Amino acid sequence: METDDFEKMVEEIASKSGRSREEVMERVWKTKEKVGLINLRAAAVLVGRELGVTFDFPEVAPRGPMKIGDLLPGMSRVEV
Repeated sequence: METDDFEKMVEEIASKSGRSREEVMERVWKTKEKVGLINLRAAAVLVGRELGVTFDFPEVAPRGPMKIGDLLPGMSRVEV
């Protein structure tokens, strides 16, 4: 599912910035290599910002008990 999110992000960056998908992907990989310890999704966010594209991410969940259905891909330090 995270791959699908990443692909959607790349398509959105390409569409909104007027760049080709290939150019966006190249910039994402270069950013990932330059910055280091980040995943492709984080690199895509940085590239998007450079090109004037922002993403609306869901608000951070409040601390405390959550329903399993409220968990989102990429959440970390979640205990079940």
